[in-house]
Amino acid sequence: PKLWEFLQPRVPKGNIRFVVAIGDDEADSAENCARVRVTREEFIERLRRSQTAFARACPAGMPIETSLITELDRERWIALLHEARSSVGRRNYGPFGLTEDDLAILAKAREPLYARWYGDGVDARAILDRQAPEYMAATELFCERYPNVLVLGADATAMAPFMQGLGQTIRPVLYLRNVAY
Repeated sequence: PKLWEFLQPRVPKGNIRFVVAIGDDEADSAENCARVRVTREEFIERLRRSQTAFARACPAGMPIETSLITELDRERWIALLHEARSSVGRRNYGPFGLTEDDLAILAKAREPLYARWYGDGVDARAILDRQAPEYMAATELFCERYPNVLVLGADATAMAPFMQGLGQTIRPVLYLRNVAY
């Protein structure tokens, strides 16, 4: 809402919209569904309820769309995810040229979350390599679908470098806050 308030007098009416696209691809993992003890359908329904609550909390008149990521274009999502996984397999994480030291720092930042999900002694780096392609593919999909996109992340600043996508172009990505796991 604060960004909407800031932009209203500065951007011509109709030239802005907010798309809140939750990563529903996590529901496609039987492991994730089993871990949180829900079916895929219930997982998706919970995501939809979260988006509805988010939209209701926004000011009246704020142009907001709440699609699940895969609903933007499921076939393209699958293709981009495959491409991103191949990129990570080649140790290419996007335009920042992340080093092994950088990746170790990012994995360490995610370790408390991963330990809660997978238990103590988890290989945080391996899980980071499984999650990074999802962030990379999401940004590619957003940039293809929406002109002049500004990606606002609110989940975990450690994942911000992966929101640059697959290319060599630096993308406008802003993380709103740091998440404490």
